[in-house]
Amino acid sequence: MLLMKFVDRLMMPSVLILVFILLGILLLKLKKRKTGWIFIISSIVIYYFFSITPVSDFIISSLEKKYAPLEEKEILEYDTIVFLLGDGEGNVLRASEIFRIHAAWNKNKTYPFRIIISGADFQNPGKGDAAHVKNYLIERGIPEENVELEYLSTTTGESAEEINKLNINEPFLLVTSAYHMDRSMKVFQKAGLDPVAAPSDFKKGKRYDILDYFPSGANLRKTEHAFHEYFGLLYYSVVY
Repeated sequence: MLLMKFVDRLMMPSVLILVFILLGILLLKLKKRKTGWIFIISSIVIYYFFSITPVSDFIISSLEKKYAPLEEKEILEYDTIVFLLGDGEGNVLRASEIFRIHAAWNKNKTYPFRIIISGADFQNPGKGDAAHVKNYLIERGIPEENVELEYLSTTTGESAEEINKLNINEPFLLVTSAYHMDRSMKVFQKAGLDPVAAPSDFKKGKRYDILDYFPSGANLRKTEHAFHEYFGLLYYSVVY
């Protein structure tokens, strides 16, 4: 697993940009100026294209378009929610879907539903991230008795394995970022579970203006989310 994480990180555009810059500087030092400048200019071009909104949206859009947000009437058909943890910022954005589901439940149902927060940081395993999200939900009105923690898993595959141990014998809502949903659904279904996609945290924009053609660190991060996900899809297609 550590090797997979290492290879995944090497494939990120930011790492590729750094490698090109270092190679360019090295080649310049070795008096190979033409090749050196090719690498340096290439790094600038890569950075520009991967950090503007239209390109980053194009790269991530194919991951997000398979599953649309659920309608309220669809939400009410299910009693259990599995919430997959990710990066800290994404956890908060994904929680918006939990609140939307909770609001629909409060309006239409009287019996309690079940939320399972699944996952832990690969480098710092434990209940820290899961407990933080649980507290975030409780502070905003979700009843504490409705929220459970599963903090043994550090990958999507492990999350599916741990959720399988909880004996959920009916379809349940699976909440994660839209770009991560396709892989999550495939992995959970492969584990014999019956998830229903409830995507949140959509990254693709709707319309563009001139400022979207300026480089942005947020767009580069969006591109890297997509690269990570494409690598994950490839990895799980081989392993599973």
